[in-house]
Amino acid sequence: VDEWVESGEPFMTSGCKGEDGKVACNRPYANERPSEEPRNFPFPPTKEEIEKIKEELWDYTTQ
Repeated sequence: VDEWVESGEPFMTSGCKGEDGKVACNRPYANERPSEEPRNFPFPPTKEEIEKIKEELWDYTTQ
């Protein structure tokens, strides 16, 4: 699970696949507002964003 979280891929928006199998088109902020912190990403999350994701996952699993 750590490897998946570190990759950031599970938190990226989905869209049509390119020739390489990765997302080629997406809709940033399709299900959230630009003024909010993103819940999913139209791009790979940064290391800082991945750390925030880990914190939120930890908070969620310890409730």
